[in-house]
Formats: sequence, C-alpha cells, structure tokens
Amino acid sequence: MKNFRIWVVLLVAVAAISSCSEGIKSDITHLPFKNSQDSKWGLVSTDGKVLFAEQFANMPSVAVNGIFTVKNSAGLYEYYNASETPQKFGGEYIHAGLFHENLAPVVLSESPVSFIDKTGKTAFELKEFEGVKIVAATNFSDGMAMVENATGLKGYINTAGEFIIKPQYEVALPFNAGLALVGKKTSEGTIYTLMNKSGQTTATLDTRIVAIHEYFSESLAGYTMSEEMDEWGFIDISGNIVIPADSLRKAVKPFCGKYAIFWDGMLWGAINRKGEVVINPIYASLEYGPEGKFIAGDGEKFNLIDLNLKRLGIENFSSHTGYINGYAFIGEPGRFVSANKSGKQNGEATYFEVANPSINELFESDIFSISGEIRKFISIIAQDRIGNIRFGQTAEATASQMGYPSPEIAKGMRRFSKSIDGKDIKGSMFAEFSDNPVIEITEKQMSRDMWGKAFYEDVVTGYSFNEEATLSDIGYIMHLSGQFKGKEKPITGILASMAKSSGFKIVTEKEDELIFSSESEINLHIIIKQGEIEIRGSR
Repeated sequence: MKNFRIWVVLLVAVAAISSCSEGIKSDITHLPFKNSQDSKWGLVSTDGKVLFAEQFANMPSVAVNGIFTVKNSAGLYEYYNASETPQKFGGEYIHAGLFHENLAPVVLSESPVSFIDKTGKTAFELKEFEGVKIVAATNFSDGMAMVENATGLKGYINTAGEFIIKPQYEVALPFNAGLALVGKKTSEGTIYTLMNKSGQTTATLDTRIVAIHEYFSESLAGYTMSEEMDEWGFIDISGNIVIPADSLRKAVKPFCGKYAIFWDGMLWGAINRKGEVVINPIYASLEYGPEGKFIAGDGEKFNLIDLNLKRLGIENFSSHTGYINGYAFIGEPGRFVSANKSGKQNGEATYFEVANPSINELFESDIFSISGEIRKFISIIAQDRIGNIRFGQTAEATASQMGYPSPEIAKGMRRFSKSIDGKDIKGSMFAEFSDNPVIEITEKQMSRDMWGKAFYEDVVTGYSFNEEATLSDIGYIMHLSGQFKGKEKPITGILASMAKSSGFKIVTEKEDELIFSSESEINLHIIIKQGEIEIRGSR
C-alpha cells in the first residue's frame, strides 16, 4: 500500500488570506495596525474602525471572539480583552492559542497543555489518558480538539475536556462540518477514513490516493493519486471522485462557494464544481475575494476581479490582508485603506500598516516541545549511527552529507564539521576517521638540478578520498539559549531516553557526564556544561 501524505500547505504564503469565508462570519473581529513606522500597535475592526491605538510595542495577534494575545517584554504571551482600554487577564504563557468555542489552549513553563476560559481560569489540563502522557493539542474546531499522546497516537476531546475518541490514530485532522479524516495502521498498511463525532466511519478512501486536503470545504476536498503530487482533483464526503485528477491542475486550493483555484505549474486560474475552467491560468497569484470575486496578482500588483476578469474598485494595490467579514485592507506599505465587497474604499481613514498574522493551531507541552526541537537537531541516537551519519561509512559518503563537495576542499583534515542552527539551539556536528580521509594523488615528474642533471620527484597532481578511511567518531555540540537556557537537565534526559530506546545501557552516571555502552561496541558520552551539551559516539 502506498504511503499516504496529508497535503496541508497549499502553495499559499499566508493561509488566512486564501481561506474561504464566503457567506460565513469570521471569528476574527480586529486586526493589528500601526499609525506610523515608529508607532506602537493598536487594533482596528475588520470594517475599518479603530478600537485603540499606540498600545503595544510587539504586534498583537488578530482578535478572535473579542480576545487577542501579545508578547510581553519577557517574550511570554498575555491575553487581553479587545476593548477601547484593553484589560489583561490570565497568566503569562510560553504558547497561547486564540479563543475558539470559548476556550483557548495554553502552555506554562515545564507544563502540559491546558485550556483556559475567558476569565483566565484553567478549565482542564491534559496530563494523561489511560496511563499515557498527552503531549499536544489543537484549538477547538467544530466542538472537538485533536490531542496526541507520548506514543504519537491521536484522538479527540470535547469542550469539557472529555476523551470522546481515544488516542488510536496515526493521522487525525481537524473536524469540519461533523467529519474528520483519520488514518490507522494495520498489518497491510495505513487505512484512511472519514469519521463522525461518534467515532463511526462514514467513508473509506481509495487506497490509491497519496495526498488530500486537510479538510472538506463546500463538501469537497482536493486529492491526488500522483506520487509527485502534480495531478489534482476533488472527492466528496462519501469518498467519491467528483472532479477527476488532471495534470492541468498541479495544485488546488479548497473550494470557496462555487469555485476552486488551481495552479497549472506556472500560473493560477479557477474551476467550477464541474471541473470546468472559469478563469484561465494567467495570473501569478489568485486568491479568494468576496461573493465569487477573486484577488488577482501579476507578481507586483493586485486587483479585485470578477469572472469576466473585470477590475473592480481600487486598482493596482501592492499589499492586502485578504477579505474578512466582507472587508479587506488594501494599499501599499505606508498607506492602507479599508475596502468593501466591491473593492471601493470604505470610509476616509488611512493606516500606515495593517497585518493579518498567521495563527498557530498546534500546541505542545513544554517538555514535548523541547523533545521535538532536540529531535530536529539530532534525529536519532542509535547503535549504528547518530543523526544521518553512520559509523563505518566511507569518507566520500560522509563528505557528501556534510557539505564537502570535493576532496581538495577537505585536504589536511582529520575531522569534518558542519554548523547546525535550530530554535534556541546552535552548534555543530563533527565526524572523525580511522585514517586521513583525503590522500594526495602524485606522479613522477622529471626535474633538473642547478647543473642540469635530471632527476625524478613525486609531484602532487590532485586529491582523492581515502577508501581505507572509515568513520569512527561522531559528535554534536549544542549551545543552548532562549527557552532552552538553563534546561540542561531535561534535555540530557531526552538524549538519554533516545539512547536507551536504541539499546544503549548506561554504565556511568555523574553530575556532568553520562557514559553508555552497547552490544555493537559503540561507546556514547553525554557531557553536560552550563549552557552546553556535547554528545560523542565512538567505536
């Protein structure tokens, strides 16, 4: 059975701009704005009425259901009521979601994900279910939030924090219109189904499908059976193919009203629910506007257009926020105005900047967040490799992985190294060899001494990788900052857990060093210093 990949990012710079709000009142009521380059941030309603100005040094989030977040001077999130005089409530959080269905997910330092109500009180905390820790959760959508446990299995809770569908799926996407896409591993592979809120299967997808949109919009979702994901069509909520996949559509956006936007590999156009092209792919960008209209771009400027390609309202604007509740802010850096559904200016006010920042939808517990970043830095600690470098591999293979394109660049080195930058972790990885990884290529060439007598000497004519040199030592040095500063202990615990799960056994445990051994005779050292951790494996 083919591997199934969920298509979540749809070649759109900002998901909020291209999302469909046709006929639906958005939960977003206000957007952040500034009066000048050096001014502080305020909030303006989606139809252009200033709520307050010059309040925050850091850009706030959008206001959802009357509440917004903003980072304080310590880099922690705070909640405020969207009012003329914003009032702070709740605590200070490492991660903070927005209020959908009267609850928001938050994460305190070294704590699991919890949900708070609009007073800032904790409604419930997600510690564990059936003895397994819960490590992540999403915002609520359609009355359900996805949760993930420490084994990677996913399920759903309701707004009371009750597990309606226990963690059992490898894939679990947000509920929309009473349905969610889930995937479960079987002996034959992963089976993907649509499920209702009672956990009942409503449709099983064709196993030839290799990618699908994250959710159904207008009862349709984009799908592809192409391994290259370059032929797209649409299925309905019963899993039936409504618009067959076609190479004309290299990518598609979810349906909005009667139309869906598609990309032909170079330019963007639109189709109707029969799959018929209603706008030829002639635009560098194409996004959904209000009431069956579109925002079309040529690469530099944008215009609101109808199906006849007629330009509407203000023409040739260079920036926009997308339409929300029938209005958009359009213009250019330094001068934005509010525009109505016809693209005409709404009111006389102008704004220096109006933003529609993206919204985080997945929240990990603090400890799990650390684990995720560590695994990005060092994907695996195993008896045959650390990260993507294997013990015993050739110098040539190692050089290719670590960015040394030719042996001449690596001449004279006994160790290869590579810098790695992560979120609040910077450092390097290195690889050492049993012998010089690069050797000289020489040939005999004749020379003459000062009296004209001929003699032969070895002259270096090039370099090659030494086939006898094999990788014997692999190491990582991690410099901790930001949210990882002072967290040497939990990070060491995560690294130790990675090692133990691969069969390493701890033989020495000190305050500043852990030493492991393995059946494959690989020795592993984890050395702890203030603000720095070193991992070294050798054989």
